[in-house]
Amino acid sequence: MPELSTFNWYEIWELDITNRSREQIQHILKDKELKLIKDQTKLRNILVHYKIEGVLIETLNQKLDFYGLIEHFFQGMTYHQVDQILDTQIQRISTLFDEWLNWSVRPSQLRNW
Repeated sequence: MPELSTFNWYEIWELDITNRSREQIQHILKDKELKLIKDQTKLRNILVHYKIEGVLIETLNQKLDFYGLIEHFFQGMTYHQVDQILDTQIQRISTLFDEWLNWSVRPSQLRNW
């Protein structure tokens, strides 16, 4: 399934979707912390294709999580800081989807199903 930002939004906007749906999609994608994560395409390529490019091999550190790649691509933020942002974004987007779809079950309750 393609990620939200790769859809042809013009075609989707031409479909019969509600203004509320448009607002929810825009709200999801305009988040500053989500943009920080999404902008790291070079890191994504390294993680997906297992080919280190754009990083001096000498700067990698085996003692750090992901060999220091997180610190390199996130301007010194630690793995744990970025991990917390990811967790927050997953929860935020999940909650927005719940509200958008008007589900009666909260994300934290799904484990009980």
